[in-house]
Amino acid sequence: RTNSLGQQSGTFEFSQVQMEAGSVATEFEPRSVGEELALCQRYYQDSGVISYQVMARYTQNTGIALAWWPWNVLMRGTPTVTTNATWHTSTGYVGIPTFANQNAHGCVLWAPLADTIANGIRYAHNGIIYASAEL
Repeated sequence: RTNSLGQQSGTFEFSQVQMEAGSVATEFEPRSVGEELALCQRYYQDSGVISYQVMARYTQNTGIALAWWPWNVLMRGTPTVTTNATWHTSTGYVGIPTFANQNAHGCVLWAPLADTIANGIRYAHNGIIYASAEL
């Protein structure tokens, strides 16, 4: 401890630290908050509460409505996709969707009911999608 550190209270904070392999240090490279967020979202994302995602049936018969849900940034690999159970389930809404064709770009939302009319739409509403591509 030296006089240049001033009075200490049991807390010591570091900032702008950069870890490097090897014995040669390079100049500190600060990143923006947006860049840090995008790097983190490669591993985990959530949609926030979804408000009125259109899901459509594009065939000439009654069946399951679907929609493509893209991730905010390209994920590091195929994520595990889950959801919460607060999706709206009244007339015109799909209830809790299931997920298919997950990849690093997004996933397909499937309506749980196979009663969407030909060329009709339903809405996914008030739920959250979670995507985790942890190691």
